[in-house]
Amino acid sequence: MNKLLIILCLFCFTIHISFAQNYKYEAGGGMGISSAYGDINNSKLFYSPGFDFEATFKKHRNMRWSWVCDFLTAGLTGDSKDFKNVFPDNAHYKFNSRLWQLGFSAEFNFFNYGWGYDYKNTSRLSPFISAGAGLGVVTGDGKSAVTLSVPIGAGIKYKFAPRWNATVKMVFGKMISDKADGVEDPFTIKSDAWKNTDWYSTLSFGITYEFGAYGIKCNNLD
Repeated sequence: MNKLLIILCLFCFTIHISFAQNYKYEAGGGMGISSAYGDINNSKLFYSPGFDFEATFKKHRNMRWSWVCDFLTAGLTGDSKDFKNVFPDNAHYKFNSRLWQLGFSAEFNFFNYGWGYDYKNTSRLSPFISAGAGLGVVTGDGKSAVTLSVPIGAGIKYKFAPRWNATVKMVFGKMISDKADGVEDPFTIKSDAWKNTDWYSTLSFGITYEFGAYGIKCNNLD
């Protein structure tokens, strides 16, 4: 009977340790909707949404900070007939593009995000923000353009199991290009890296899995 109790206690202790374990890495994917902002659409948040797909890899520094590498493909569409803007010579513009982008960013959790570790005030639910840089290619209508971007995001994440996370995230990306919507300087206003260039946005839902457990330290007492 005593041996059985000892085995049960050791089993419960092992389960508790595994549930409270932190992990170095996180990977997963997501999907959602995407939109473009520029010369054609300069006012509507979710205008003519396309589909976006994402793959994400994270390296956790601690419960608050992570380095993030992600790959994004987002559909961007629009038609100038949907707006009251009048272009020179009453020109009509329509585009159907796709952004392919590799991005790197830093992500900050507002709470100590994790499972277990009550003495560290961990939370399974946390809002977060992110910012970084991306390198992408916009393709469509037989054309392509390389662009740098500065994506800034915010969202909320929930740890529904020790290694599993669900995330809802909104991202706005400032492109260093005026070609994402197929229209470049229609009003002959000169563009530069920060002026008169296009934006993209995504609203996505993702699932990620954590792996690569940190080693458990053992302090020997002499």
